[in-house]
Amino acid sequence: TGTRVVTGARDKTVRIWDATTGSQVGSCLGHTWTVTSVAFAKNGERIVSGSWDHSIKVWDANAGELLTVNAAHQESITDLTFSPTGEQLATASRDGTIKIWHFASRALIETLRGHEQAVQAVAFSPSGTRVASASWDQTVKLWDLAAPTTPITLSGHTDLVLGVAFHPDGQWLVSSSRDNTLRIWDAEQGDAMAVLHGHTDHAHNVVFSPDGRYFASCGHVSVKLWDSATKQEIASSPRNTIQEDYALAFDPAGRTLVAGTDSTSVRFWDIDGWQVTDTVQAHSDEIYHLCFHPDGSRMVSTSNDGTTKIWDMEHRIPLSTLRGHVGKVGRVAFSPDGRSLVGGMIDGRVVVWRGQ
Repeated sequence: TGTRVVTGARDKTVRIWDATTGSQVGSCLGHTWTVTSVAFAKNGERIVSGSWDHSIKVWDANAGELLTVNAAHQESITDLTFSPTGEQLATASRDGTIKIWHFASRALIETLRGHEQAVQAVAFSPSGTRVASASWDQTVKLWDLAAPTTPITLSGHTDLVLGVAFHPDGQWLVSSSRDNTLRIWDAEQGDAMAVLHGHTDHAHNVVFSPDGRYFASCGHVSVKLWDSATKQEIASSPRNTIQEDYALAFDPAGRTLVAGTDSTSVRFWDIDGWQVTDTVQAHSDEIYHLCFHPDGSRMVSTSNDGTTKIWDMEHRIPLSTLRGHVGKVGRVAFSPDGRSLVGGMIDGRVVVWRGQ
């Protein structure tokens, strides 16, 4: 229902906040190291968190009670994502593995092994039958969950691969790398389709618009917009407007791209005209993550200043500022129905809460 927000932070806690008033309504204590990611489950009744303590934790979001702990990974969790239906959860780690979990039971379904170094990002295909992973070993791997021991390795990058995303039609995917390039791959066979040279520094992340018409990428010094049909760059922000630890997200309508810029502000780009329609001073330190509620009415920003802010997207003003964490607030992600939140921890665990 979008009434609650969950955050994870360096203070080892998961905190639950009222999205309207900004007041803390609960906290989940149990991790022994930084909480790196959190997400609501699809039904809104559980929250999952991941940590540097190598574990996944599942929480009751109403009571804030710890329900289960999964010692998910041997090293810190770098990313986690739900399948399109919300039935499965994928976690990625610096231990070089990806794990697939049945979310309702918290049972481990599969451990995907094959990368030689840390896995930085993970994405489900739109069908939910495949997973793509991006790794520091300079490869992307494409995993068929029906035959998970024989992944397709996508080679071509010459430095760490930092991001990966499927096109909404599921036929192709894009990876981003510290080698300054984006690469386009066939999602069925893994064949290389194109190499996109546009960034002059590390290409950290890539995201698709919900309708698949565009994809955007973000590096140290610029945000770029690409046409999905032609695979051509169609717009770019001025140089030196994006902080090194960037944030990037499309709104659910696909009409606006938001980026964390100048380390402390959020810039709103109109996609059709590629014009900056607003720049908002958001935080007092670098912006770490941006995400939208599924209905698009609100946006959440997290920052190294220790705060999480909830934004009214109609007026582009903060509704509330959530305080209580010390240091960088971890990655936050809504479940597909907006009712649940899960977090991945620097200590390797994942924690789950339930929202109303």
